[in-house]
Amino acid sequence: MLAAPWTYPPLVVKAGAIIPRNVVKQHFNARAEERGFALFPPKRGAFSDEFFEDDGLSEGYRESRYGLWAVAMECDPATIAIAIKATGAEPPKDRQMTLLLPLPEQRKVTVKSGKIISDRVIEANREVVAEL
Repeated sequence: MLAAPWTYPPLVVKAGAIIPRNVVKQHFNARAEERGFALFPPKRGAFSDEFFEDDGLSEGYRESRYGLWAVAMECDPATIAIAIKATGAEPPKDRQMTLLLPLPEQRKVTVKSGKIISDRVIEANREVVAEL
C-alpha cells in the first residue's frame, strides 16, 4: 500500500526523472503559465532531457516556431548540480525557473547556468527558485 494524502493523488516516479510543470496557481478567469520542473535526483549519477515549449495557441510549431528546455543534473551523495538552457528557433523567454525536489531531499543544490534566489519547503516539496 502507498500512503498518500487525500488532497491529491500519489505520484510514483523513477529516480532520474524530470517532469515539466506549470507551477503557477490556475484561475478560471485568467490563463497563467510559469514553467518549472519536478526533479527526482538519484543518489549518484547524471541524467538529462529536453522539453518542447511553444505558445500553446497557434500552429507555429509546424513552422519550427518553438523552443526547447535542456535540463541536466549531476548528482553525488553531497550535491545536486543542475544546468538549464533555453534553445531552439524561438527559445523560451522565462528567466526564473522553479525546481521542485521531493522531501526529504537535503543535498546542496547548485545551478550551473544561473543563481539560486530561494530554497524553501512548500507543502510536500523542496522548492528551489533559480534566476537563469
